[in-house]
Amino acid sequence: MTQKATQAPAILPTAHESLETAYELMHMSSGIVASWSKYQQEMISFHSKHILDGLQFQQKLMCCKSFQETCDLGKNFFATSSKQYCEEVQKLGKLSLRIMPSELTGMNNEINR
Repeated sequence: MTQKATQAPAILPTAHESLETAYELMHMSSGIVASWSKYQQEMISFHSKHILDGLQFQQKLMCCKSFQETCDLGKNFFATSSKQYCEEVQKLGKLSLRIMPSELTGMNNEINR
């Protein structure tokens, strides 16, 4: 059996083109790190607030004097929590799209509207 020899690309990038590519990759990396940091900060902030809200809910439950009061409190807590989670999912969705460089996603214009 004979093996085919692999061929190098016909045109190799020049040193200048290689430096430009390296600079572009470095620039994209810093943007990705900054976007990822914002994403993490948003998640931590949301979950911290939700934990505190949950603790306050438990304290209020202990003060309820009737079954109806307990039901009303629970209904309000879960309605508020559901709304907050939906809003947070939308925020995190937009932030997660910013993590990827616009060259890869092609969505940067949509995000910044």
